[in-house]
Amino acid sequence: MFVNNATTILESHGFNVTYHNGTIDVAFFKNLASYNYGIIIIRAHAALRDDNSTVDLFTSEPYSSSAHREEQENGLLVEGFLNYTQPPREYFAITSKFIESLQGSFPRSVVIAMGCNTLLPDLKGMAEAFHEKGAEIFIGWAGYVSDANTDSETMKLLESLIVDNQTIGSAVHDRYDGSYGSRMAYYPQTAQNLKMSDLVSSLSDSSHMQFAALAPSREKRAIPIK
Repeated sequence: MFVNNATTILESHGFNVTYHNGTIDVAFFKNLASYNYGIIIIRAHAALRDDNSTVDLFTSEPYSSSAHREEQENGLLVEGFLNYTQPPREYFAITSKFIESLQGSFPRSVVIAMGCNTLLPDLKGMAEAFHEKGAEIFIGWAGYVSDANTDSETMKLLESLIVDNQTIGSAVHDRYDGSYGSRMAYYPQTAQNLKMSDLVSSLSDSSHMQFAALAPSREKRAIPIK
């Protein structure tokens, strides 16, 4: 339902939509900055580290200590645990250093990360990494969020940004998760008065005209990453 509704909104307002489903593995994320997407919706889980020092984004690639050895040793990838099932399942998760290491850039992109804790007040590392790679705005959750609420609130966000052409500040302000009491947030704060129409206009004479929705398969709630 979410994918169909989001696609309808985007396409009806002139956006080209690319929906990536199935295996969203480490290799896919390595190429993410080369696609020149203007809107990136990451419909995947995120988790706090055990020491609450940072937040990482899950891939759908099962974890293996023998795979991606260099990236693991350099802190680009970590082992993520999902404890919703018994025994817990393990997946690769990407760190902010992974985003910093990507080839290419995000051409004034709007990045929407739908997972829990993706933009906590004191943990902006992932948002900063995307911004430093060219993203204009990073939107995430300042706390935990349920699957149903992140879908519904992200749809309302898209409607506010694209259909109503509200500013970033206004569109994000009212997005709230009723289950955990958390709210959406955005980075940087200087983007509060920007509108989607401003970004589209700025890209109209460039080569970055492909807008896409990225939506990896989602797993159940994650526990902190080691």
